[in-house]
Amino acid sequence: MLILLVLLLLLLGDVPMAGRTHLQQALPTTFGWKAAVWMSAFERHLERLMQIRARLLVVEFTGASGTLASLGDKGLPVQEGLAAELGLGVPSITWHSIRDTIAETVGLMAMIGGSLGKIAIKSGNQTPLSSCPSTGSAP
Repeated sequence: MLILLVLLLLLLGDVPMAGRTHLQQALPTTFGWKAAVWMSAFERHLERLMQIRARLLVVEFTGASGTLASLGDKGLPVQEGLAAELGLGVPSITWHSIRDTIAETVGLMAMIGGSLGKIAIKSGNQTPLSSCPSTGSAP
């Protein structure tokens, strides 16, 4: 998504367009300004995604009660081996009954979906510059 926005920014950055606020016409702007704002959101989403990886991508192998009790003293080594085989991290403690990381991930996906929806709404709701108020100038 970032690469596409950068390409659009380079190709169409100076194209004037009607600015909008609350889906209503506002002062003129450029497509480059609008694309740069969109791109900034996805840069933050990417940063959030990198931060969440270590918490999210961990194995869940702790037994029914979350203690690895059924494996005795082999519990932690088995958990570590399974995590390594799957390419996942080892959690600091069982997490299957506390799903805050799942909620955090869903929240991040909602933010990304909201950003994509914003672009979709804004892209499909444009007014030709010829009908834009001529007060002010583009940033």
